[in-house]
Amino acid sequence: MANLDVKLDEKYDLFINGNLQKASNDYFEVLNPANGNVLTKMGRASSDDVDKAVRAAREAFSEWSHTSIEERSQYLHKVADALEENKERLSKIDCLDTGRPIAEFESNYGDYNIAIAQFRYFASAILNFEGMSRPLNDGQLVVQREPFGVCGQIIPWNVPMVILSYKVAPAIAAGNTVVLKPAEDASISTMEFAKLLQDILPAGVVNFVTGFGDEAGQAILDHPDIDKLAFTGSTGVGRKVGKTAGEKLIPATLELGGKSPHIVFPDVDDIERAVETVAFGFYFYNGQGCLNGTCISQVKSEPFRNLILSHFVSTHFDPSFCFLHSVRRPYHVYDMRFMCKTIG
Repeated sequence: MANLDVKLDEKYDLFINGNLQKASNDYFEVLNPANGNVLTKMGRASSDDVDKAVRAAREAFSEWSHTSIEERSQYLHKVADALEENKERLSKIDCLDTGRPIAEFESNYGDYNIAIAQFRYFASAILNFEGMSRPLNDGQLVVQREPFGVCGQIIPWNVPMVILSYKVAPAIAAGNTVVLKPAEDASISTMEFAKLLQDILPAGVVNFVTGFGDEAGQAILDHPDIDKLAFTGSTGVGRKVGKTAGEKLIPATLELGGKSPHIVFPDVDDIERAVETVAFGFYFYNGQGCLNGTCISQVKSEPFRNLILSHFVSTHFDPSFCFLHSVRRPYHVYDMRFMCKTIG
């Protein structure tokens, strides 16, 4: 059983140009999805705040994009080192903030092990980067790859630091700068990470603006000085991001939701293994991942139904626990109703 001995700040400000800055708007409350208690307060970024962040990123880009790949590699390793040193505390924070079981964070494939690996991977990958050239009859053809510029990024609540590392690590490794908005439901670890970055990265290379999608998120999409968009989340919002990028003729990277059916045949001979596999597929990341199962087909076994239901009852910090609480209460109710309907 994990001991929840983590202290949070009373409130968190935006991270712009290497400093924590108060948002133009007031703060909003961040709730514990397990019990509805207030965990902390988060700065509510406005379009003006996003503009400050983009301008800081643009200013930092002129120098960051011209740093050597060896220097950028060292920076990324330092970020990975900081995550390594703080992963136990950050894991507990994300457990509180997302409602996911602590065992997911402590496994070999836990969020922070993945995030650390991402920063180290791209720290190494850029050292192996090679250009391309070929001789022509009357000259030499040279392909020179350049960073996009300022990357606007929006991430979801399910695995905050995993998706953050997927977005930030390759972007800054390639010489880009970043303005990122975490989900309003799970921003704490991102802002704790910001405090670590203060002592590592040059000011303005990475900026975090917390707030709501229709305010801070929309401001990122609308800003004329964003050179690339990246979004992970719902298909509906992804269409909006893709449309915006198309209208601006800028690239966009979209990672959206999908459907993942499970088929259990009536003649299954190892029911326990089938239950374990389906339960994991449905509710790793609390059922809030794009790869999670969404339906079970051909379930005819009463023992299977009874056994799989038993997998979804436990206490908050039980390491054997499979399913806890969705970030948003309506999603939790929907998930449980959907599961019961799906398995009969």
